Amino acid sequence: MARRINRKCQHCATLTVEAAIALHGPTGDNCWNPGNANGWGYDCHRRRSHYRHRDDNNRTRRRLRRAEQAKQQAVLVSSTSTPPGLDSSADDLQHSTAQTKTLSLAALRAETAAPEAEPADANAPHAIPPGRTLHTVTLGDSEYVALDLPPVPLPYAAVLVLYRQHKDAPVHAIGAEIWQGKVKVLNIQPIHCMGMRGNEVTAYIQTMLAELHQHFKVSRFEDVIKELPVHDCPLVPCPLKAAASPTASVSVQPT
Repeated sequence: MARRINRKCQHCATLTVEAAIALHGPTGDNCWNPGNANGWGYDCHRRRSHYRHRDDNNRTRRRLRRAEQAKQQAVLVSSTSTPPGLDSSADDLQHSTAQTKTLSLAALRAETAAPEAEPADANAPHAIPPGRTLHTVTLGDSEYVALDLPPVPLPYAAVLVLYRQHKDAPVHAIGAEIWQGKVKVLNIQPIHCMGMRGNEVTAYIQTMLAELHQHFKVSRFEDVIKELPVHDCPLVPCPLKAAASPTASVSVQPT
């Protein structure tokens, strides 16, 4: 039986090491365990690598398994032959079996045929009690029913924002957002990460989270990270954007 997928580790494998430490390190849910340093019985680096290559490895195993099964069937067919005098009996048996299957299929279709729909009864009770009106709202391409429920207290939530070209590219800039339910409360101004090492990026994320905890009582960033392309970076000037402001040039004379 295949081992059950750990969705949390599967999502963690899509993150950079810095983002994974920020979410699951000491300032997150504290499950980060590289090299089984905490003695919890697993290695985060090995597990992240396993989930990153899991689909490719499974496809390779299935392809090899099908090739081995085809090889075994070919050997089995080549090693068996029909004894003399049994050709006509085999043909009769095959014809009888096919006829039986046809009759069974026809009987099965007759038994499982859907009954004719009965006309709707105009006096049937309504699913919605009389006098009650359900308000519907349209979100995207779907329609939903809005229930009149008492308000629920909504805590603040912190969302980490990364600016980079793709998920495996270096992080260009880091910011954050504070949400309360479906309302964005504020944006945290991002900073450029150019020249910063991985441990420096992680330290900045932890510092930012500590500051947010003082103001909004958030203890961690949400598991889902908001990733934006570099051209959406709001910082000006930005060296990776075409609209960067010109800078003065300095000529260096050889000595």
